[in-house]
Amino acid sequence: MTTKELHLPRRAAVLPGGPRRALNALLARRDRRAGSRAERATALRQRLDRLEAARTAAERARLWW
Repeated sequence: MTTKELHLPRRAAVLPGGPRRALNALLARRDRRAGSRAERATALRQRLDRLEAARTAAERARLWW
């Protein structure tokens, strides 16, 4: 595969390791970004779940008294 087919800058071909190394770096960067986005979404979901649990607990307490 040429650097053009991989949508990499032409200089990637002359870097140490060649185009494959450049492609791996590109993929690793993309995966890291996707990973952090997924983690943020998970954290947000967990926070919403906790809020929901707190609200239902408060409602139960109100009904109890």
